[in-house]
Amino acid sequence: MMLGTWSIEPALFPNLGLYIDSEQNPIDLQTADRVQKAARVNVVMNTARATVIATVSGTAIELLVDDHMIGLGGFTAQNFELDTRALVARDEPYHEIVLSPDVSIVLDPSGARFSDTPF
Repeated sequence: MMLGTWSIEPALFPNLGLYIDSEQNPIDLQTADRVQKAARVNVVMNTARATVIATVSGTAIELLVDDHMIGLGGFTAQNFELDTRALVARDEPYHEIVLSPDVSIVLDPSGARFSDTPF
């Protein structure tokens, strides 16, 4: 249902906003520079027979502190493409937004959460 909705109306893709913060290195989002640029987000989903990779293209607002990207202030989807691959075994039963080979956001029914299980 989610894939079908995005393919018809990419604007219904969740408007992502995230940043990296810690007690040792707190971030003041008010002082972060915001840069708008073209971006792509991959959402990886397993079916019974294949892994589906949905590539959502759009516009991101990068958050920068001292010229280092610390996160996204937002993401607006504009286009949507699907690709299928041989099944990639995963323990995670829910859809994932892949940020890097070892970090993803899991779209759990109770809310989004980070997963550090390598992809």
